[in-house]
Amino acid sequence: MSGQGGSIVVNGSVAGYFKEQLDALCAARRVELTDGAGFYVVNLLSDFAQADRLFLPSEDARTRDLVPLVELMARAAEATGEERVKLLRHLADSSLYIGGFFQDALEARRVDVGYYVSMGGGAYTALSGALPGREQQVQRDVFRELAEKFARLVELLAEMAQLNAGLAQSAKHVLRTYERWLETGSARLGSALRRQGIIFAGGVEQ
Repeated sequence: MSGQGGSIVVNGSVAGYFKEQLDALCAARRVELTDGAGFYVVNLLSDFAQADRLFLPSEDARTRDLVPLVELMARAAEATGEERVKLLRHLADSSLYIGGFFQDALEARRVDVGYYVSMGGGAYTALSGALPGREQQVQRDVFRELAEKFARLVELLAEMAQLNAGLAQSAKHVLRTYERWLETGSARLGSALRRQGIIFAGGVEQ
């Protein structure tokens, strides 16, 4: 990864593990990332190692909601200020993670990965323009780079998913449970999701 001004912190040993993998894949696939963009992706992977990070924090800080990408985009279009930045970032980050780590599952369901590339790349582009002030220039540059290289990053994350099958399966399990709850309304599945700290926009019967 090439250098860039500004400082971005990589947190913990999990981040170090992902950084080694990302650096090796970037070298093997001849993908050049600045340090800022590389560290952002590493921190994203470290955060999403917790399955509940696929879900958007709700008004109750103890819980999280699963919001469809198209709804996130609609919310972001209507939001302003910090709320808009938060929604765009979650949309972009989750699109990158799902499009990469869940690529095999998406293809099995005949879901076009290009949908995630379009949504996520567009969100990073919008995010780069939503940050005001000269002091945020480093972040704007990072988000612009992530937008430009989004499709390549999705490919890299798909390869990383193969190297981290346990992590990918854990996140997939949460999403499969949510999908089954949507289909059945099962109180048991609802309870299992609540134990993960996940709630639902319309509420769940106790």
